[in-house]
Amino acid sequence: MLTLFFACASSTDIEIDYNSSPDPNIQPSNEPNQPTNEPNQPTNEPNQPANEPSSSPSTEPAEEPIDGSIVFEEQLLVSNSQIWNFMAPADDGFFFTTMFNKELTLRTYDTEFSIISSPVVVATSDDLSDSDLDIADHAFVRNGDRLFFAISSHNDQFLSMVSSDLSGNRLDQVIIQDGEARRTNDPHLFTYEDEVCIRWGESGFEKALQCFDLDLEPTIERQIITTSTPTSQLGSTLWNGEMFLVFSGDETQVDLIVSRYDEDWNELSPFQYTIYESPAGEWNWASSGITWIPEYNLWGLAYTSMPAEGGDMDGRGRVALVDSDFNLLSLSPSRQQDSGTFRPHVLWHDNHLFLSYDAGPVLLERYEIMLEE
Repeated sequence: MLTLFFACASSTDIEIDYNSSPDPNIQPSNEPNQPTNEPNQPTNEPNQPANEPSSSPSTEPAEEPIDGSIVFEEQLLVSNSQIWNFMAPADDGFFFTTMFNKELTLRTYDTEFSIISSPVVVATSDDLSDSDLDIADHAFVRNGDRLFFAISSHNDQFLSMVSSDLSGNRLDQVIIQDGEARRTNDPHLFTYEDEVCIRWGESGFEKALQCFDLDLEPTIERQIITTSTPTSQLGSTLWNGEMFLVFSGDETQVDLIVSRYDEDWNELSPFQYTIYESPAGEWNWASSGITWIPEYNLWGLAYTSMPAEGGDMDGRGRVALVDSDFNLLSLSPSRQQDSGTFRPHVLWHDNHLFLSYDAGPVLLERYEIMLEE
């Protein structure tokens, strides 16, 4: 078994204390926490806690990190941001999206968190069919020299995709769903060769799927994927060149799993692997971030963990390293752990692992991976 280390800026390896307090230099934002809906209990009002905050902080996972440790390198509190965050590789640094004043914005950072390009508004409520609605959720990917943004409305019935060039200049838009009952919040947006695809629908046996070319012309009609066991709405989808992988919580949102499909979205055998079996009944869900680390043949997975008796406000961000056979190798909390943390995403780029999430403030963190032979 490989032993995994993360390197900080100095030459000394430092192990994170799971009970350590957060970085004292990070000051809370005036914006309230706005967590995702509780799994399997959707509401019509997005970004509101399903339960009141518990009287005590969330418990940590019952087990110690597995065969590894994560060392914090650098953190940035992102200005002019409120909720939601995604990352994608840029030619120099990385792209970063977030919501601010009900508008979806795009900016670019270098790997040292210096701003390369200032925020550009890429979508507003004017892009919805009803301008009295607001953008609730979004997803973001890059394919070639274009950026793609999926946006949904807070009534969970509208879904659209917008494309731009690498500077954020609008190119095209397509409306995918408008006014139908199928839930559009927490869509999965992913690339498939020279296409961009979107998967949406509430937790259960059915999900909708549609793919588009880079000009947002449909390459397939919408199809309904029906599975032999219920699958989660919250998660992330990726094409690895051989199969489609969906990383998510399991049916009860207790264990972390990966579901596997062939190129035509037929279930492979085995259909699901358990990545992390909860040792104490805590919920492990909203695995919204996934990135492949080819240098080490590993997956980086970001998700939310919550104690068994907890509510949304007790959710805390986690980062897992998983080998190519879906064995869990390393598990670590996000740096900010004194309040609810939501919507974690990861990106492997330029030999760094980046983590983004919101916890009142929106935060970016950077790590470097070192493997001991």
